[in-house]
Amino acid sequence: MFFRPTKSFEAATPTWCPGCGNFGIWTTLKEVLAELQLPPEQVVISFDIGCSGNGSNTILTSGVHGLHGRAL
Repeated sequence: MFFRPTKSFEAATPTWCPGCGNFGIWTTLKEVLAELQLPPEQVVISFDIGCSGNGSNTILTSGVHGLHGRAL
């Protein structure tokens, strides 16, 4: 397996407000997945509702968009 750049997990640019903490979470998540050398098609992420739930549209993986407080 080869190292996949962080960009490989980016499906779309998020529309969060400037300065939102979700940008740091999004960036770190993509970096960790790339560092683990996981192909996007082998990753599933569970998302909650609200702004953090919009991550399901911005990270190129399989995802589950759960109800409020029930993502886990």
